Amino acid sequence: MDIWKKAVEYAQQRSEHFWLKCTAAAALVLFAGLIYAGSAYQTREAEEQLASFQIKENWSFYEKIANSAQIEILVVGDNIGGGLGVNSSDQTWYSHVQAKLRTLYNASLDFDLNPTGAPTVLDGLVDYAMSQTKEKYDLVFVCFGYFDQEYTSMSEFSRHYEQLIRTLKEEKKNPEIYVIIEHNMYNDQYAEEIKKLSHYYDVPYVDTRGAESVAKAADSSEIYPDEEGQHLYSNAIIQVIEQQLRKGKTVVYEGKEPLQKLEENPRLETNFKMSTGFRKAGRLYMARNTKERLTLQTEGRPLGVIISRSLESGLLHVYVDGNKVMSIDCYGPERVQNYWFPHKFEDGPHTIVLEVSDQQRVEKGGGGADVLGIIVN
Repeated sequence: MDIWKKAVEYAQQRSEHFWLKCTAAAALVLFAGLIYAGSAYQTREAEEQLASFQIKENWSFYEKIANSAQIEILVVGDNIGGGLGVNSSDQTWYSHVQAKLRTLYNASLDFDLNPTGAPTVLDGLVDYAMSQTKEKYDLVFVCFGYFDQEYTSMSEFSRHYEQLIRTLKEEKKNPEIYVIIEHNMYNDQYAEEIKKLSHYYDVPYVDTRGAESVAKAADSSEIYPDEEGQHLYSNAIIQVIEQQLRKGKTVVYEGKEPLQKLEENPRLETNFKMSTGFRKAGRLYMARNTKERLTLQTEGRPLGVIISRSLESGLLHVYVDGNKVMSIDCYGPERVQNYWFPHKFEDGPHTIVLEVSDQQRVEKGGGGADVLGIIVN
């Protein structure tokens, strides 16, 4: 009987121990399930957030305007595009565009200005290639023309303009592009060429020539719009944006064939062989003595040279394959500037020599040069 009683007690103890184990195991399973469910929820929530972010990132300029999303804008242009003619950035056409879009659409905008130090579309291509810009933009303003009609042939202007449009579309993830016909473009052929490219690539144009008061409001140079003129530029741009929104404009780049034979984009070559008086300082090759030389060999076609003017600089002679092609007066307030060769060259090899001249003017104390590189394509 005692043995039976002990057996029953032992069985009960084993049973209780078994159920405790079961209960603990069930709790662990339940806890793990809760963790898994929470983790799955968080993963799903993160995936939904990522998908939402990717959708917003793929929105066009017009979709972002309609949804008050962050908009990235780039300006590639001459000094008119840069807002020259007023005393502060708050008075420029692009600042007015920013303010009006914020008011009208509660838009959040970030403007980047491509630092174009010289006037033509080709200068714009070079400066764009040298500049640090974002990987993606929603809208790009292209503003050239007045100076091109003064210095560039029609065929070169058209080729460079088309090349810039295609480069921006391909490298900046298909942004919308607004091409601006400047108010003082007196040569209708150049303006019509912009319109032709605008229609072909489905990028809106903004023709500011119709606002006659822009020219009347220009500053003393009679080239750059003053504060009133900057407002007229921004109003014309806002009108085109509203027109495109009303008609449900989409932004598509179908990889169309170019309208004409295009060259490679210009690039900067800097693999100089330096004389002892030149030294490298950041991006500049600097000399402060006469007769110092930089020598570069290239397989490309030489187009020009980029220098940084300074009050310590003087004359710089440029030779291509032993022939003197130009002399550059590098003296002046600090400014990076492109100088184009007066002759066209075929593909290389070519040897380019830059030599600091000993022919210094009395009133100019400089005897050196600051060089960024040789432009080739």
